[in-house]
Amino acid sequence: MRKFDLHEKMKEASRYIAAGLAVVMVAGSLSVMADASSTATTGNATAGNATTGNATKKTATSKKVVAVKLSWKKVNKAKTYKIYYVNGKKLQKVATVSSKKKAYTITKKLNKKALKVNKKYTFKIKAYKTVTVKKGKKKVKKSKLIKTYTKTVKAKKYSVKVPAKATKVKLTKKAKAFKVTFKKAKYADGYQVAYSTKKKSGFKTVNTTKTSLTKSKLSKNKTYYVKVRAYNTIGQYKVYGSYTAVKSVKTK
Repeated sequence: MRKFDLHEKMKEASRYIAAGLAVVMVAGSLSVMADASSTATTGNATAGNATTGNATKKTATSKKVVAVKLSWKKVNKAKTYKIYYVNGKKLQKVATVSSKKKAYTITKKLNKKALKVNKKYTFKIKAYKTVTVKKGKKKVKKSKLIKTYTKTVKAKKYSVKVPAKATKVKLTKKAKAFKVTFKKAKYADGYQVAYSTKKKSGFKTVNTTKTSLTKSKLSKNKTYYVKVRAYNTIGQYKVYGSYTAVKSVKTK
């Protein structure tokens, strides 16, 4: 390191900077470092440099999901709607929904391909009503097509909130079963309960939209390890929150 008097002409310092050297103030003097990388710091952030010591890990609060959102007008007397993806001359069935719905979100693959942002997709929404017809001496009910909508929609990215962690998890032992209860989590559409006879592996899962679940048909006098996480949904896609700490319960 070489030192210069503060009263020297600043143009000399400029020449060192232009040459890729770092000029810093040290105890009232200008100092020239061997190279600019010498100013990199660890532990405290410096402009233009990565912080390694005091970096704060951020937890994602939302997730971007590609989806197609369909909507249509309610059809009088319709009992069900069947949604089809138009794949050339073929129709790929996507879903059957009740007459109470007038919208449907798609996130799953179409024609075995993931959705692409800004790509246009064409669908047919077919409305059916229930009619009674004679079949020999019997009367049977069948579906009759009464209206078809054709919709072309562009796939977009949507922000989905990551649900908070479930809290106040409580386990109650039962005969060859256990019951788990917990508090409702923010942004949760449902919950996934994971259980295993091992503390760190072998977990099986079961989903519920309620804040309690009884898991039966288990082994007698056996210890089970349980953890819970919430999920938020968009279409057929689930965005999961973090699991709770593992708790144990022994069946009766």
